[in-house]
Amino acid sequence: MEPMAFTGDLENLHIVDIIQLLHSTRKSGTFSVRGSRGESRIIFSNGYIVAANHLNSRVRIGSVMVKADVISIEDLKEALEVQKNAGKDRKPLLVTLAKLGKITNEEATKWLKELIGITIVELMDWTEGAFTFDAEAIAVSPQCSYLPGKMDQEMSLDAQMVLMDALRIYDERKRDRESGKDVPSYEEMYGEVIPSEGPGESGGVSSVITVEDLGLENVDRLEEKIRRPFSVKEIFDPLEIHRQHIRKILADFSGEEQDNFVSFLEKSTAGAGFHKASARREGQASALIFFSRDELIQHAFMTICKDEGIPVFTTDGEDEIEHLMAQCLSKKIMPILVYDSPEKSGRGFSAEQITKIRHRIKDGYPQVPRIQLAFPLDYNFMLQSYSEGVSAVLPKPLKDARKDTFIEDTIKFLEAFKSYIRSFLSDKKGPTGTTDN
Repeated sequence: MEPMAFTGDLENLHIVDIIQLLHSTRKSGTFSVRGSRGESRIIFSNGYIVAANHLNSRVRIGSVMVKADVISIEDLKEALEVQKNAGKDRKPLLVTLAKLGKITNEEATKWLKELIGITIVELMDWTEGAFTFDAEAIAVSPQCSYLPGKMDQEMSLDAQMVLMDALRIYDERKRDRESGKDVPSYEEMYGEVIPSEGPGESGGVSSVITVEDLGLENVDRLEEKIRRPFSVKEIFDPLEIHRQHIRKILADFSGEEQDNFVSFLEKSTAGAGFHKASARREGQASALIFFSRDELIQHAFMTICKDEGIPVFTTDGEDEIEHLMAQCLSKKIMPILVYDSPEKSGRGFSAEQITKIRHRIKDGYPQVPRIQLAFPLDYNFMLQSYSEGVSAVLPKPLKDARKDTFIEDTIKFLEAFKSYIRSFLSDKKGPTGTTDN
């Protein structure tokens, strides 16, 4: 049984690394960070960020939107008054603003991301402080709780995408400070514009940023209750979290084989971390999008590519591929699209489905590099893939054919994939670190 809560110290593990780990292992729970300045929380559901609150709720969503000229002070006052008079039917601030016609759903999504990004950027400078990940509690505040696994993943925010935005903003602010520019804190930039936005007036919920703010009506609410404190919290061990995840995925393999795979993941990311990735971001402008239902390779790609400073997005939705590519390109990040090998068992996608998707993506995004995975004996599909213009076809191990050597074969495949991606990116970059046309 998984421990109810982990605890650790930011001196040993940076917040960016923690978020990436929680995302890659598909964790659900509340990640709380406490330091000398106070406390912030980020809520995860299946590895996706679904809610957060800024440090001690010092930055509130209403004030941010007023100062960004998205809404007026009068709009905010009107929405807060509606909330105040709604009683038990009270809706979150963004929902209320949308119902009043003050903002659109697209604006709600944008500002949800903005506020969560601000929270993460503020925490990136923290080198001291304690953190806890509670795998059972899904709560930003006593007034706002969730049932794990009940969120619609499509309405959640991809942690990697949020991190890319936050890292970009963090780097920009750091460069400005180093060049002598005045860089105000977010509290100075977005301080409360009216006192009624505070918790005394609105029950504290206006400071909470959640998927409900997008107008999601089916989020389960729990009755407010006091949780008893945990008597024991285990030390936050990234290796153990990887191991728990791999045990679930490789349940039909021996414990020794599972440990061998976990050891490979540990060795392949030795020395990886926020500061190493930060040094590479200046010239790094790529992300990996993996179209697959293979949980093992999804997790492995996210883990091994972290050492290269490459964000990895995984999806099994055909429409989601184009959404992710559009998101990356809008941020001037070149996506590399990797298609998983076709499956005849029905667990994945057929060769016909992959071929159809490849044609659509090639027509819509001809500039995006594409890589195809294929089983070694699938010669016809490999040759067809090359004829359709993919950059490379890489052989992927087939468990049903060689289960006794599957773990060993998979490790060799992942080592080769990592080397290929590193070489591919080096070839695609010019002397300034930008992608050549």
